[in-house]
Amino acid sequence: MATCAGILREKFPQIDEEMFSYINGILESSSEDFENASDVYDAVGDLFLEISENGSDVIQDLCEQLLGILKINSQNGTTEPTKLHTPVQLKDMVDNYVVENAEENASIWLVKKDDLRETVDSKKLEKAEAKIKAKQDKRILKENTTGPQTKSFTDNASVSHTKNRRDAHLEKVGYSQDIHLENIDLAFGDRVLLTGADLMLNYGHRYGLIGRNGVGKTTLLRSLSQRELHVSSHLSILHVEQEVVGNETPALESVLECDVKRTNLIKEEKTLTAQLQSNSQSQSNASCESRLAEVLCIYCIQYIS
Repeated sequence: MATCAGILREKFPQIDEEMFSYINGILESSSEDFENASDVYDAVGDLFLEISENGSDVIQDLCEQLLGILKINSQNGTTEPTKLHTPVQLKDMVDNYVVENAEENASIWLVKKDDLRETVDSKKLEKAEAKIKAKQDKRILKENTTGPQTKSFTDNASVSHTKNRRDAHLEKVGYSQDIHLENIDLAFGDRVLLTGADLMLNYGHRYGLIGRNGVGKTTLLRSLSQRELHVSSHLSILHVEQEVVGNETPALESVLECDVKRTNLIKEEKTLTAQLQSNSQSQSNASCESRLAEVLCIYCIQYIS
């Protein structure tokens, strides 16, 4: 019977071992989360495009083939066996676990709950644990009534960070326009993407995320836009997730065009200005001038002040 690993070796014979293990790990760990071929494509499609000269249609067919194999393995209650390169010594794993927990900046995913409560806000932690338990209870109830259910692929990300007291105070008084997040731990499924990371975004600066596909750029942006990472309530976040056809439009202008209300105000301002210039002696100028003043006032209040 065909396996995902066999298909990967067959379709991409030149793939390096690290990339092979990474893609195969995503397929194995998230097999229950894939509802259709599009979910598989979203998870590993970009990686296939990087290591292959084939087009997106061929990659889509490959994702459908992989999905069929994953569904068969799931129905049979078996997972693909993987031969270990070296034997696993349980004693060494225990020793490494103790050493890692002894480090001062150990990951939040590796520490005990009692230690975790000392580094993060206890109320937020309790709320997160209650939310997780509610999801687990809901899933168990669905499985008991309607059979096995698959989870949404986009709901598989977990995130946590330490709240800065100084920023919390500035948020209350509405002074802070910066985003300062400390000790961020970000995971997707059982794969840790960020550990102990700090994010500093200062007002008036432009930033970009650079990295290969699968390292967590989109997951981090989604966490910010959905406010799973704490951002001051008086700051608004516009998250644009769209494939853009390449042209001469600057990146900043492409983002601003997504704000439909702002774009409509600018178009109306240009139209009213043109009418005033062409009908300088018309009696309708008063209404145009009144509407133009109103448009400029709305624009200044919402986008400049």
